[in-house]
Amino acid sequence: MDLSAHPCEDFFRFTCGNFEVEHPRPDSQTSHDWFTEKQSKVLRDIKKKLQSTSINSEHNDEPDAVVKAKMLFKSCLNSALNDKLQFDPLFRLLGDFGLPKLPSIIENPTTNDVKLQWIKIIAKVKRSLGVDILMGFDVFTDPMNRTHQYLAFGTPSQEDGLPLIDDILAKRLRRVRRKISSSVEAKKQESSDYETEGSEVVLAAYATYMKEVISAITMKTNAAELYAENILNAIKVTIDISREVFIYVERAENASKAEIRGGNVSELVYIKVADLQKIIDDDVSSPSSVLETYLTEILSGIKEAQFDFDNDVILTSKADILYLKLVMKLIYQLPPIHLEMFIWWSVVEDLILYTTTSMRHLYYDYSKAVTGVDGAVSRQSYCSATVNKLMGFAVSYLILEDDFMIKTKPKVEKMLHNIRMAFENLVRHATWMDLETKESTLKKSQRMKSLIGFPDWILNKTSLESHYEPIKIKNDTWMKNIVELLTWSFVEKLSKWRMKHEFEWATSPTNVNAFHTFQANAITIPLAILQFPFYQLGLEALNYGSIGSILAHELTHGFDDIGRHFDEEGNKNYWWTETTVKNFVNRTECFKKQYSNYILPDIGEYINGETTLGENIADNGGVREAYYAYNYYVQSVGKEQKLPGTKKYSCDMICFTGFESYSHEQMFFISYGNLWCETMTESGLRFALDDTHCPGRIRLLGALSNFKEFHKAFECYPGQKYHKTKDETCIIW
Repeated sequence: MDLSAHPCEDFFRFTCGNFEVEHPRPDSQTSHDWFTEKQSKVLRDIKKKLQSTSINSEHNDEPDAVVKAKMLFKSCLNSALNDKLQFDPLFRLLGDFGLPKLPSIIENPTTNDVKLQWIKIIAKVKRSLGVDILMGFDVFTDPMNRTHQYLAFGTPSQEDGLPLIDDILAKRLRRVRRKISSSVEAKKQESSDYETEGSEVVLAAYATYMKEVISAITMKTNAAELYAENILNAIKVTIDISREVFIYVERAENASKAEIRGGNVSELVYIKVADLQKIIDDDVSSPSSVLETYLTEILSGIKEAQFDFDNDVILTSKADILYLKLVMKLIYQLPPIHLEMFIWWSVVEDLILYTTTSMRHLYYDYSKAVTGVDGAVSRQSYCSATVNKLMGFAVSYLILEDDFMIKTKPKVEKMLHNIRMAFENLVRHATWMDLETKESTLKKSQRMKSLIGFPDWILNKTSLESHYEPIKIKNDTWMKNIVELLTWSFVEKLSKWRMKHEFEWATSPTNVNAFHTFQANAITIPLAILQFPFYQLGLEALNYGSIGSILAHELTHGFDDIGRHFDEEGNKNYWWTETTVKNFVNRTECFKKQYSNYILPDIGEYINGETTLGENIADNGGVREAYYAYNYYVQSVGKEQKLPGTKKYSCDMICFTGFESYSHEQMFFISYGNLWCETMTESGLRFALDDTHCPGRIRLLGALSNFKEFHKAFECYPGQKYHKTKDETCIIW
């Protein structure tokens, strides 16, 4: 805390002013907060567990799944063997996919003899790695009936299962890929703003990274110097195709915005494969059967997943069909030699990190050029994070707390009960909702499920072993192990697409975060977030201000600008009246305007109130619900004692070396403020502008300036930064 700051003028500095000093940002990160710090602690604990005891299940009492996790960890640590193997594991995979060691455009750029079964190749890549190339494909829960699943085609996903250094860096580098593509387009249009200049730097760094990776691979074939000019041409071809694909994705995303925000379920299309093929072939000179070929390849050998092309339908949308038409036309216009290069690089870019130490260092250099930090962490830290991502439930077994079910879970459930009561009371008193919508909203709240800590089946060794039984892990084949796990995960999903869909945990118990799943009407609170400084803080005023506001935030997501489209069963539905919807939309405009007026002075950029709308609604509703839920706690249990401390008067306002003179209400808000402490580099702030979450200081300013109980607790008055007048205040929940 920085007690020299006035809580009504800068509550972020008041609660977080010394966070940067006491919790320095690691050099490998562009931002640092409580969530990343505690996630690092969890990963350190995991690392110790993975390093401990024998990996021979015959000589210990650990489940075979845990033994497999330890073997995976050991194979990751074996850098000497990975360096010795060089690119051989990569070359074998490329061959399995039907791709050459080196693309033809590098070895023989004038050839017209490229026989490329591109649709089979991208289907094999998707099945093995879970990575979309050119076309998106997945098993998708029916928005209209969450118990049903469909195979779905559409735009390629930006997400994939490949573990990176950490999730935050992975997310930012995915944005970099989009920025690279958009920067080429901006340059083409001769844009000269600051963003374009920054994008050109990113583009140059990416091109350099491509050149060095491809040169290293060609050097393995003793041809680096010979192919130098060809490599530069190959890079240009790849980036040009990326630009076109990016443009098509953006067009589809823009077309779907009305569906996402407006809940226009008619945008969904249930269609037979042959009929979809006819539509996307409209602009192609000759009809094809690429979709049928893709499905046949990706479902090959999975008995439970076979597709009936005469009777089964797939799921897509009008926006996705637009994308598929555009990209299909592009594919058939491209010379096969160019298409091969694009697909080859898409695979190599994702897998190169899992080859040699020198390739990882190249990656770190590239990361530093585009994010400002190199992202480099110790090999042990990286390996523990990777094993956690790929085998999260097996790893969770190692860190489960014996008394969680007896002590912690009931307390969290009681807190959530009070939060639900507070939310439902806000609904009953909402003046903008009619009675019919209130009743439906209360019903959804009452039926919302909560998944707390970890799934019970993890405690059962037989169940845990059964879950990971199909996986074969060896302690000396790192890349092969990665592919084994990714393939198992996706094939498992494919094998269940015909089954009645039952939602499971949104994340592993080792994740320091919380989640709302719209189609499950459920919130997930992993074990890892039920620790200091989010929980077990001594006073319930502090617990409600921290983990309580997180739980309430997730509950409120069920009723934000997207969540309101899903009913109590998790199905997309028109379940609010038109009058209430109109009033809701009007109130969201207040939030959009409020947050769009907030500026980040360090970079001179404004928050996007549209992009962050859902999170801002959840922040504002969440802190209110948690506050009133704490009042319910006090009513049922009685008032808590105050924390000890001594008062001093050495600053402009009354300051305290302890907390005995702070009210419980003030302590609630101090705990809430501490929750969002963070430090960011300039690069981190720029990345934050693209996030759906505002930076911590804005989250505090937005939510607390709208909350009269905060004004009352710290005696804030109109005109101060954290006090909006009644007419200025934005409220939904």
